[in-house]
Amino acid sequence: MIDDEMEEFDPEDYISSLPPVPKPSFPEGSILAKEYARIDADPASRFNAIDTSRYQALPPSGKEAGKLEAWEEAVKRAQTLQEHAGLRLMNDELMQQYSVNAWRAFNSGLEDRNALFKQEAELEKVRVLQVNRKRMAAQKQVQIQIPPTNPPPFKKPQKSVSRLSKTQKSVSRDIFFGASQKKKLV
Repeated sequence: MIDDEMEEFDPEDYISSLPPVPKPSFPEGSILAKEYARIDADPASRFNAIDTSRYQALPPSGKEAGKLEAWEEAVKRAQTLQEHAGLRLMNDELMQQYSVNAWRAFNSGLEDRNALFKQEAELEKVRVLQVNRKRMAAQKQVQIQIPPTNPPPFKKPQKSVSRLSKTQKSVSRDIFFGASQKKKLV
């Protein structure tokens, strides 16, 4: 199915339009830079692929085929592989039998912890609110005790301004709003 889709896929080299992967850059003198330079300079220091031959139960071949020790080693390897396969089957059976209930119990535990964390979060919100209220009350008490540094702002007279002449209104606006605001109001 994937092969069929890949045959119909255009372009065939779909990553050719992407920029090349940049070489890693590490700070000068860092441990990573030194290790990268060491591995890049000596290919023998690189990791080899995992040797899977020891996990295969192959009979001895060539000159080893006639030696009893080689056959005993092959039989031990086959027995190990058989035991491993048997353990995997047993684990699969146990998982099929018990994993559903274990998963449900684990999820139930997570839900219980989640509910506990929600309760703790709500309590913490209440504590924060109480602290903020105490701070606000303390600030208001201090505000009452501190004399104001700025005089109260000029309050525009309500009725008396309406009786003034146009010139007096203009002067009042200049005093109250400032000359820059006069243009906006007229």
